[in-house]
Amino acid sequence: MFQIKDFTSIAAGLINVVRATTNKVTDFNRGSVIRTMLEATAAEIEELYLQMYLGINEAIPVSVFTTFGFNRQAAESAGGTIRFSTGGSLASSVIPIPLGTVVRVPGTSLTYATTAASSIAIGNSYVDVLVAAQASGLAGNVGADLITELVTPVAGIASVTNPSPLVNGRDVETDDERRVRFQGYISSLARGTQGCHYIRCEDGHADGWVWNHHRVCRARERRRAVGR
Repeated sequence: MFQIKDFTSIAAGLINVVRATTNKVTDFNRGSVIRTMLEATAAEIEELYLQMYLGINEAIPVSVFTTFGFNRQAAESAGGTIRFSTGGSLASSVIPIPLGTVVRVPGTSLTYATTAASSIAIGNSYVDVLVAAQASGLAGNVGADLITELVTPVAGIASVTNPSPLVNGRDVETDDERRVRFQGYISSLARGTQGCHYIRCEDGHADGWVWNHHRVCRARERRRAVGR
């Protein structure tokens, strides 16, 4: 099993090797020339161990996710509906709401734009229009009736508001969130209705799957190729 050696054990091992291979060097006390040289080497070896360990820890999930084409989920903009109102009076003519009309939470930089053109029909006093936050992420999530400022002037519109909260904005998926989602994905493969199952590595990471008995995972192919 791969183990990381610390500076003390590496230095002790180097000293033992020198002691076992020569009788011409006898002073291994701290501060001696030979011990200083060996300790300098030990410090570099310890750094290599640490870099290797960090590299392996990073490479394992990356390689597994890549094998499955399991990409990290990008940030998403919050979306919902904005109610454009005439202020209570019934429209005597069609009032168009253009695509890209911008509204805002007053006193903030949180802005939202309509994602489709709409209009208030004759005889109606309002219309609900789909909007999306202009910036992705959780910051766009707001409670009901907070988006009340009309940034883009629209003739005939007296007020705007969001009758319902906007709660579907999301930041970029974190490593932990991706790992949990992947575990759920692997579990669903095991319960698949088309003979789907998976292989699990010694460290617990899923490494591949067989789908419909025709697609053999790359991990299994590699193992067969090397006779494992």
